Amino acid sequence: MMKSLQAGWQTVRANKRMIAVFYLANLFFGLMLMWPLRAMLKNFIGDSAMGERLGGALTVFAQGEKYTPSRFWGGAAQYFGRFCRLALWSLPVLALLFCLQYLESGAQRLFFGKDPFQNITYWGGWIKTGLRALSFLLFGMILDYARIHAVLNDENKMRASLGAALKFISKNFLSAFGLAFLLLAVGALALVIYNPLANSLAAPSGLVILLLFLLQQFYMLFRAALRLILYASQLHLYRALESAPAPAETTAAEEVDMSGLTPATE
Repeated sequence: MMKSLQAGWQTVRANKRMIAVFYLANLFFGLMLMWPLRAMLKNFIGDSAMGERLGGALTVFAQGEKYTPSRFWGGAAQYFGRFCRLALWSLPVLALLFCLQYLESGAQRLFFGKDPFQNITYWGGWIKTGLRALSFLLFGMILDYARIHAVLNDENKMRASLGAALKFISKNFLSAFGLAFLLLAVGALALVIYNPLANSLAAPSGLVILLLFLLQQFYMLFRAALRLILYASQLHLYRALESAPAPAETTAAEEVDMSGLTPATE
């Protein structure tokens, strides 16, 4: 898991420009989702259609090459329709995972009846919230590995990619969940640090407003970089555990063979 995280960090460092592209794409489509259809689109596609759900970043990482606009946006266009179909195929999985939170309600009624003590209700609410968060984390993992399978294998049938993702996670749950949870914890820690700083910049001053704006943009850039690191790390983990095809690289032997094609001189 840690090797995958390290590989993901190195991959993102080698493609720094993609952080800015990822951030601007999220910002642009985030603004679009502020219109009246925001709620419907958010539930169907997500917070950013061209950010978290498009294949541009995964295409660059899968090919093992540096970022170029043509490669990034070409991958985005190639996989956008497939990932929308993947979102539809995954709706039953989301519904099933969402029902996890009701395990607490059933257990509470089974052991404490219809009128439990107040402290039981209080802690039960926290448990239900935790189960709800767990269901969304698991759903995000499933979608991520389904996209990875689709990109690495150029899969057209999204139900096949969804099944492959479920199989991979069931076989490697601790590694897959540990990686996702670790980066989620880093993001939560960043939010804990960001909120007090943002709240402290509340004075009606032009300089303070500028500092708050810069802080907000830095936080958004950090979140974009964190998401990219997650993508790259998950891709490395999938390859390591599934023996998926690695990106082609030019080796020294190939260069020697090419040099042997030059005409000999006497």
